[in-house]
Amino acid sequence: MPKKLNEIIMPKRLNKALLILGGLIFQFINFATPLLAQKDSTGRGVDILSSFRPSIRSAAKVEFSPGAVSPDTSRPVLSYKVPNQQLPLGYTITSLRPLAYAHDSVLTFTTSPFLKVGYGNLKTPFLQGHYAWGDGYTNGVQVSASHISSKGKIEHQRYSSSTASLGGFKRWDPASLRGEGKISLAIDNINKYGYQFANPLPLVTPADDSIKQRFTTLQFQGSISSTKPSALGVAYSAHVELSHFRDRGGNAENGFCLQAPLQKYLGENWRVDLTLAAEASTLLLKDNSSLVNNLASLSPIIHHWNQRFSFHAGLRPTWDPQGFRLLPVLNASILSTDKKWTLQLGWEGQLEKTTYRSLASSNPWLWTPGKLLNTSIDEKYIGVKASIGNHFYFNARSGYAVIRDM
Repeated sequence: MPKKLNEIIMPKRLNKALLILGGLIFQFINFATPLLAQKDSTGRGVDILSSFRPSIRSAAKVEFSPGAVSPDTSRPVLSYKVPNQQLPLGYTITSLRPLAYAHDSVLTFTTSPFLKVGYGNLKTPFLQGHYAWGDGYTNGVQVSASHISSKGKIEHQRYSSSTASLGGFKRWDPASLRGEGKISLAIDNINKYGYQFANPLPLVTPADDSIKQRFTTLQFQGSISSTKPSALGVAYSAHVELSHFRDRGGNAENGFCLQAPLQKYLGENWRVDLTLAAEASTLLLKDNSSLVNNLASLSPIIHHWNQRFSFHAGLRPTWDPQGFRLLPVLNASILSTDKKWTLQLGWEGQLEKTTYRSLASSNPWLWTPGKLLNTSIDEKYIGVKASIGNHFYFNARSGYAVIRDM
């Protein structure tokens, strides 16, 4: 066979052999694939669905001391504005006073004992002592005494006053009650000096007995009050006073006084007060005649307050020997929006009881009164209080009052 023809036939045979070999390999792969994918049906295989590894949790331990707090290294920048230290300051907080304050305590208890001794001009010795027992909170008893006298340069110019008192109180916390009692004695001596006689020649010197005056007052006071409002917001108290007043001439006056205020709180900004007051006195003159003066009143008053406005309004019906009187009670305070000034206005009427004891306390030179009339006061006013700057504060009020039977 020629060489050129042999070179042509050999490559064709080689290509055919490679083609047959590639086909056998492809058929073998296609046949072996389903055999490998078949499942094991003999039942001897193990399927693993999940794995579990047992472990023991660490028990919680009690920490007897907390961990140390990490230090704060930041430095805040604070700015301080120091006010002017000159007084008075316009922004100084003023004292708070209730709109209608009624002193419901007959005893001011002081636990510290003391003794005061002094001497002044016009030959004025002074002596005062006080002693107390008890803790001053749940119970206490105290005794007090004082004396002062003076002797002036004018003839018969002498004066002396001596007092003694015994009081005590008891507090019952479970019942929220406090009871007080006090008995006191006061003796005041005074001479009606300075009298000018109509006929100076010859000069007549009055006898000591004709110008001497002595007032003796024996008084008992008792009260019971609640120490805090009840669950219904009600606070109450009752004050009773019995007195006996006598002068050197044999005239005597017996008095009785009752004050019973009741308060009911309605929320945080409303309160209703109802006060019953009754006073009775009988003046027994040395000629066996008598003067009787009684007074009774009932005062329902409503209070309201907020940040800018406060008022209390009500009526005070009053009965006395002169008849029935209906007295008004109206007071209001309005704060401006800038909180620099406050407008005050009111209209209030009251009836002051007149007794021989009250007249002698203001004028010991008087003779025995022949008639007792209660003083009626009807007052209307308007005012303003404000601050100008930081150093000026003022309070101005203008009013009109009508006073009858002084």
